[in-house]
Amino acid sequence: MQTALVIALRSAGLTVVEHGSYPVIFRGEIIGEFSPDAVVNGVILVEVKSKSALLHQDEAQVINCLRVSPLEVALILNFGPKPQVMRRVLSNERKAHRGLPPPVDSKILKT
Repeated sequence: MQTALVIALRSAGLTVVEHGSYPVIFRGEIIGEFSPDAVVNGVILVEVKSKSALLHQDEAQVINCLRVSPLEVALILNFGPKPQVMRRVLSNERKAHRGLPPPVDSKILKT
């Protein structure tokens, strides 16, 4: 499913980076990285699922990804028996308000 989605997005003229990675920073130290399924046009995180239904854990996953990245919008696309789309937004202003460290520069996305 993901490959077909990427082909469709690219043929529509969008830029898609698959499995890039962002560093996860805790108290100034890089402690790991996360790799979203895709980032579209450098601004939308896309997670692709294929399960019977989306769960709270799926939402928590993208919220955490948004917290450590400069991205503000995430889409979870479920291609299960009953297709679902979930959109989550976490503004960089809100991230700063919550006392989180500033998100890493989007140029840090490794491809």
